[in-house]
Parts: sequence; structure tokens; C-alpha cells
Amino acid sequence: MQLVILGYHRSGTSAVTQHLMKAGLFVGDDLIGSNQSNPYGHFEDRLFFDVHERILRENGERWLAPNPFTPIVSQGARSQSNALVAARDAAYDHWGFKDPRACLFIDHWRTVLPDPRFLVCLRHYRACIHSLLRRALNSVGNTADKGLATMHMRLAADPDTVARSWIAHMLPVMRLIERCPERVHVVSVGRLTGDASIAIELTERFGLPLAPVALAETFQDGLFSADDAVDVQLSSDTEVLAERV
Repeated sequence: MQLVILGYHRSGTSAVTQHLMKAGLFVGDDLIGSNQSNPYGHFEDRLFFDVHERILRENGERWLAPNPFTPIVSQGARSQSNALVAARDAAYDHWGFKDPRACLFIDHWRTVLPDPRFLVCLRHYRACIHSLLRRALNSVGNTADKGLATMHMRLAADPDTVARSWIAHMLPVMRLIERCPERVHVVSVGRLTGDASIAIELTERFGLPLAPVALAETFQDGLFSADDAVDVQLSSDTEVLAERV
């Protein structure tokens, strides 16, 4: 069984994956490490990250992907995915991976993975946008790359583009929940408490052999609380669509 951990950027997927790793889920040997905006680490397997970046690049897209699109997966990218999954399945009976970009490629992974389950991390769109804008603004003063600083400054001043990106990532997740509810487990990260255990929930739901680790062992209590109270200024059209989603 393979567990795909889904959620938009800044949705708490790193914290949730850290919790599941503590509970015994293998999520990769070469994980993207920590930085200023994610001090505990991203917990993203570079091999799966590379697949997603390749598909984005071959479709003329970047990580933000602010508009819904149907990705065309090349034979090379599909072969790369198949080889990665075959190697992982040969080594582990149960494993998973996390990357917010996976939201855009759910249909691809449903055809490649032999027995997938999906964990969806939900966080209010306002909180995701606010966190991403704040990260972009903070990074402006922490990079010597003028081109990168300019890009982050533009992003920090454009909440509508980030909102459209959130929508583009969440629409495929909505379709997945509608089509395969028996394979999807959803958690609202803003309502998690330290005594809860997503590991226990996944064991009960899907039979994953995870240790009954409490979130408090890896999760900062209250980190995502009151997310819907965050104020983000969006155009009326974008806000209406985000609220519908």
C-alpha cells in the first residue's frame, strides 16, 4: 500500500508527514531539509519532487501553477515514475510520499501506484495564502539573488495569484474525494490537538501498521489554530470562487 500525502503549500503537510514518519511510515531516504520558513524540514522525497518538477517543466508550468491545467505526462516522466514506484514497492510493503505538487498530478499517480491511499490535509485558504505571502516577503531580505528577490516581492504583492494557485491545486483533490471516497482520509489541520493521532486514524481506516504516536510528540499544538480569522485582501471574483471551493 502507498500513501500519498496531499495538501496545498503551507497546509501543514510537512508537520503531518513528520508525525507519520515518527509512527513508522517510510517517506524516503533523501528528504528536502529545513529552511527559515520550515525549520523542522519539508519531509519531501527528492525523487518524487524531481518527477513533479519534470512534469511541470515539460508542461511549461512552475510550482505555483495559478491556473487549472491538465498535465501531459511524457513517456520519460511515466517511466521515471514507474521505476521509482517499483523500487519502493520492492523494498517496502507500506510507504508514502509528500509533496504539495502531487495535488496537480493525482490522476497520474492513480495510474502508476498499484494500491494507493490518499491523506488530504485541509487548511483554510486564507491561512495558506497569508503564510505563503509572508514567506515570500521574508525571503526578499534573506537572499542575495536580485532576480529571486524581485520574484518573491511580486508574489508577496499578488494574493490573487496565490489564491488561484490554491484553487488549481484543490480542484483535483475535490474530484479525488468525489470519485474515490473509500481511498481518501481527510484531516483539518486547524482542528488538530496534541492528544490526537493521525497514525491511529490511518491504521483504523486503511490498516496501515503505524505506531500509535500522539501528535504532541512532533506537532506544535495550536500552530494552525484560528486560521479562518486571517485577513487576506482578494478581488471579489477570486474570493467568491475560493469560498465556493
